[in-house]
Amino acid sequence: MALNTKDYNPSRATIDRAVLFTYGTPPGGEGVNITSMVTGFSLTQSIAQNSYIGTILIEDRVGLLENAMPRTKEDAEAGGSSARNLSPLRGEERLQLSIKGYDLGTVVNMDVRIYKIDGITPTASLDGKTFAMHFTSTSSFKTIGKRVVKPFYDVFASTAAKRVFEEYFGGLNDGANYSSGKDGEKVPPRSARYDLKSESERHFYLQRTEGVKRLVIPNYNPAQTMNFLARESFSSRSPSCTFRFFETVDGYYFVTDEWLIEFANLNEDKTESGIIDLVFNPYGSNVGTQTESQIQTIEKLSYPSRVDTSADFYSGGYRNNVIEVDINRKRVLNQRFNYEEIGNFLNMNADKKSIIEDDVHSLPFIKDNFDRDSERTFMVVRDYGTQPNASIIVKNEQHFSEIVSNRVAYNHHLNRTPLTLELKGRLDIKPGKVVNITMPDLSALSGTQKHQHEQLSGKYLVKETLHSIEDNILSTRLSVTKFDWST
Repeated sequence: MALNTKDYNPSRATIDRAVLFTYGTPPGGEGVNITSMVTGFSLTQSIAQNSYIGTILIEDRVGLLENAMPRTKEDAEAGGSSARNLSPLRGEERLQLSIKGYDLGTVVNMDVRIYKIDGITPTASLDGKTFAMHFTSTSSFKTIGKRVVKPFYDVFASTAAKRVFEEYFGGLNDGANYSSGKDGEKVPPRSARYDLKSESERHFYLQRTEGVKRLVIPNYNPAQTMNFLARESFSSRSPSCTFRFFETVDGYYFVTDEWLIEFANLNEDKTESGIIDLVFNPYGSNVGTQTESQIQTIEKLSYPSRVDTSADFYSGGYRNNVIEVDINRKRVLNQRFNYEEIGNFLNMNADKKSIIEDDVHSLPFIKDNFDRDSERTFMVVRDYGTQPNASIIVKNEQHFSEIVSNRVAYNHHLNRTPLTLELKGRLDIKPGKVVNITMPDLSALSGTQKHQHEQLSGKYLVKETLHSIEDNILSTRLSVTKFDWST
């Protein structure tokens, strides 16, 4: 990893640009530069959130809160601006942000909307006030208040998701459906990367689903609609069926967890989308020339739950049964799932090799204890047929039993080894990425020759990130997890 050491500082980050625009300001219109007023910044992204959210802290000594363009009306009119620019902040403003990290030189540009202003406190000298402005992306903000009531007849769930996204979140550039992007980034088979028309540097990653659907969206907002379509989605390439819709500063994703793991492994050697190496070493080197070691250092690590056997029994992760009530054929079927026999999920290396051997429990324990008596039971009412093609009257196969069984099992095993990490810098780490953690064996018996921790070392999926800047120091907190004890 080649680093530019000229401006290198592993913990430093700056807000290089923060320009505020009142509602209705046309493209290229005048805004107010508030960069010098920003005293803090935080950004939360998660694969469990439909949109990213952030906060900037403002120290206002020029009346910004009451007057979004801090100048007189006469000055504004003399400069060709209207009195509109003299309005107070209303929680509807547009904000352009540019954040730079001085570890890898990562620059994050965001076009966001303010949706809440709070925490107003007078300064100690009573010559101003401090407050917080909360923001989300412009494309997500404009979906607030929208409702979706529409049918989809015999279409793939991924096709419906693309249509909803284009109508409510923003248009997509045509011809962007490819397996390898112009920048060399590869996407897994049966998926695509589309560029957003309004923000060409951001993308919409879409994994194609199987099985046509007949759906009616029941007055959901656009984000709820995307979540609804994700719950209905099935793919034989991703047996977990863990489709989810989420946003990071890079763009939007409508994909499974397995797709994210496969995507990272396909781009393993690429800086932006590949696998990121991290090392738990709270007493790492401060030698200026050892830059690569410094940016990989995890300062704090917590392992909240190693194993919970009682939860394993009740989760359905090893054995579950979907009772399928077929109202067309007037019969009841038991669709049983046995992890030992059917668990063909991708591990963290994007393969299916010996996945049962990576389990927290030993194989004899699994065989002796996880049986039909311990299986978790679900019920599905089947009002659809068994054929891949639908008739005029009967819907085609919907795969609901497979979706329920596999999603329950996969989610349980993927979340078996959760870690919380704290480190400095690293704006480049975002949810959906895969990190490769080297963890030393925490034992005094190891002596000076520290070996890797067999269970905790390995590849992890990043679930959530919190980046915060205070006094130009960037701190990063990660929530990561991996499939059982796979490496």
